[in-house]
Amino acid sequence: MNKNMKAGSSRQLFYLQTTAETLDEFIKENYISIDVPWLQEDVELISWEQLCSMFAEASVSEELRLFVYEINDEDLILASDGKRVYSGDMGDYYFVAGENQAELQSVQLPPRLHRRGVTWLQGIDKSKAQQKLLKMMPESETLVRLAQSVTIEEVESLIIEKPQADHLMETADNSFISCAVDAATVREAIEVLKQALKSEDAERRERAAIALLQFAKQ
Repeated sequence: MNKNMKAGSSRQLFYLQTTAETLDEFIKENYISIDVPWLQEDVELISWEQLCSMFAEASVSEELRLFVYEINDEDLILASDGKRVYSGDMGDYYFVAGENQAELQSVQLPPRLHRRGVTWLQGIDKSKAQQKLLKMMPESETLVRLAQSVTIEEVESLIIEKPQADHLMETADNSFISCAVDAATVREAIEVLKQALKSEDAERRERAAIALLQFAKQ
């Protein structure tokens, strides 16, 4: 967690869908960007209304409005390439100008002129993400707002491997694996979880409690 972030404070949560190559670049260089080829100037000091009057394309670009005018410093982002998911703490908007633009073009990369700094917090394979997180993530959009009030703790709890209950539920949904795990084995597994509730390890007790509660809902 960013040391400057206040635990428990609410912030917005955004989601960015991109390619594997682009996500690698974002993670390495600690920023995110959106593709706005028609906008070749800094808009930090230009209001949304002014921008729309200057460029007809702006009025129909919800992605640009969110990126420049709705995201605030310390809001949160989930970025994915379809196989990985990373969470991050957002920074301010900035524009890549002058010599930096020429440098980007010289290495034949997309200019990505409009950027926001990101402090990346956690990353995980999408296949290991919790179901709640997977249901939140749209597939067709590039940049969207998922929530207007979340805490860093809530987001961090999603970017962890599935609790044991999720694995049990997936097993129940998979006919091949279900054949290999009979009712007696399931009962035995539940007893193991019950014993784990008495462990001196607080984390182990918590994970066991989550697994049992989730399994009980099914």
